[in-house]
Amino acid sequence: MKRLFVLTIIIFLLSGCKTEFSKEMEGSSSTAQEIKPTRVAITTKNGNYPMGQGSFNWTVDGEKKGETVTSIADTVVPRASIEDGRLTSTSKTEVLTLLFTVEPERYELYGWYIDGTKNKVTKPEELKGDAPVAIEVLAYYPQGYASYVLPVIFE
Repeated sequence: MKRLFVLTIIIFLLSGCKTEFSKEMEGSSSTAQEIKPTRVAITTKNGNYPMGQGSFNWTVDGEKKGETVTSIADTVVPRASIEDGRLTSTSKTEVLTLLFTVEPERYELYGWYIDGTKNKVTKPEELKGDAPVAIEVLAYYPQGYASYVLPVIFE
């Protein structure tokens, strides 16, 4: 009887963990009603590198008819992400591809450098060099805009 009771408790706890995990995963994709922007990653043949969420301005429909909810976040400039020392290392020969959870209407791509310079480019490969670079994607959606950042060193 004790074993059945213990087994029941374990099953109950595990099902609770699964529910929380499912809720977390639901938050990683974007629908029109989410108050946070979708996710973006840079992919290579050797892996996926999730980009960090930067500044955004996101507006969705509220619960009541005609109501809207806006969420705004303002972060430090992407170059600061290089200074904290947590750089993603990738090979200079890797092909970099942007992977959007939800495709934006349009986006802009920038490279931020430690010396304060900023370059606008058309594809991630144009940012490869010897110096660390914070790759920024500025994406525009029907709900607003969002910035994503990944500090990278090409070796």
